[in-house]
Amino acid sequence: MGVGAPAIIPPKTPQVDRPWGQGNMTSLGRRARVGTFLQPPGRMALCAHLLARYGMPRVVKWHLHGREQTEMAGPCLLAFNHISHFDPMILTGAIRRKVEWMTSAEFYVHPLAAVCWRAIGSISIDRSRRDAAGTKQALRRLQNGAAVGVFPEAGLRTGSASVLEGAPLRSGTTRLAALAGAPIVPGVILGSDRLYRAVRWFSFQRTPVWVAFGQPLPPGADAEDLARALRALYHDLRACYGLQPDDLPATPQHRKGREPGNP
Repeated sequence: MGVGAPAIIPPKTPQVDRPWGQGNMTSLGRRARVGTFLQPPGRMALCAHLLARYGMPRVVKWHLHGREQTEMAGPCLLAFNHISHFDPMILTGAIRRKVEWMTSAEFYVHPLAAVCWRAIGSISIDRSRRDAAGTKQALRRLQNGAAVGVFPEAGLRTGSASVLEGAPLRSGTTRLAALAGAPIVPGVILGSDRLYRAVRWFSFQRTPVWVAFGQPLPPGADAEDLARALRALYHDLRACYGLQPDDLPATPQHRKGREPGNP
């Protein structure tokens, strides 16, 4: 399969969603992973992971495809489209492996928020400029074997501004993968933007969220390879579930009812 080829999404047969720590691993592997989480600042990471893993299913109904692509050993970059501020929490719950997210510096402005983000191992990135310090930190994490999550669109993107609808990607993610010698797992998330409506958090009906993980791209892949893989996953998800216009990404303002028109 060539670079950028999409994952083959099977017919509507959702994966069995097993609790964290009950994947296809030996008991020794599970103990080793739990031991890693319990080391400082691993306790905060464990709490955040458990909150996402067991709290989000009360609100979100996951439809997951290709999750096994994230369970490889060694370093990898997980590259997703970005449609809501809830994406990292939702994806943390959906992925069995610990993910260290590259997070916009604006989320570190409040001192308490900054402490929490750093405690769970997030990497602060200043999107307004080339952030060499943040990039070096992410590179060190990858060289130490971590899974690093990134949103290569550098912000929330919908419609023609989104890579899913043809917008180009910056090359930062693929350059980081090349420097670290790490593969890139492309991923697409749809539906999480509906959570901007407060009623969704208190409804008895869970909000559907669709997530597809593609086959890993080699470290030598470029930004266009990654963009093609993301678009292919997007079209596969739409075809697999027959998604309607209201299921597709929309702005926070639209979801909150403050913006007229359809997404």
